Amino acid sequence: LLGWWLPALAAAGLAMAARDQRHHPLGIFAAAIALQAGALWFIATRRGADTPYMAIKMTYLAIYPMIAAAVLCVSRFAGRRSIAWLVLALIAVATARGTPSDSLESRIVSRDLWHAGRWARARFAPRCVDYLVANAGTAYWLHLAVLGNPRASERSTNNDTFDTQRAFERWLTDGGPPYAIANLDVIPVEIRARTRVLHLEGTAAILERVTATPVAAGETCAVSRPTVAP
Repeated sequence: LLGWWLPALAAAGLAMAARDQRHHPLGIFAAAIALQAGALWFIATRRGADTPYMAIKMTYLAIYPMIAAAVLCVSRFAGRRSIAWLVLALIAVATARGTPSDSLESRIVSRDLWHAGRWARARFAPRCVDYLVANAGTAYWLHLAVLGNPRASERSTNNDTFDTQRAFERWLTDGGPPYAIANLDVIPVEIRARTRVLHLEGTAAILERVTATPVAAGETCAVSRPTVAP
């Protein structure tokens, strides 16, 4: 979406900000983001993470000082504030054109999955719930936003938690959590044969293994006793 031109203009703008005391806060903010990203990358590498997720997420914050620096650069060359506002408007238009429409079909977590996830959260410990859905993005947001798992937990930093094929493999064997939030349109019939439906929300369901996974001593999955849906 942003291509090469935003980083190029931002770099030139930050160089200008370094020479102008009025714009020093912009440079300090950008440097702080870079240092934070570097520290998060280092920590993730030391912990053996496959992907330095939190470091990569810092790019979302870095967009703001980059745009400010790019506008500063253009305004200096043009000498008029109207040009800077024009650049900002062009960036806004480019961003809007690249944003998908907000429809039920485009939501990464459907309304059915959201309601099913909330039902599961009220009854089971989040660590006991798996994700049998169409893609890793849906599994990720069910894990964090719907069930409320901590970002720094072992499951949250393990990519296999969200991988669709890995999840299917777990449910074709006796390993993994005893419950799952499932999209009934995508799960194989072999998994359906090994599970029972505890709760149904449209095309989404909460599944339980027919053969329960052993729970470690001193741990429990149930928050309250679930009621099997009719």
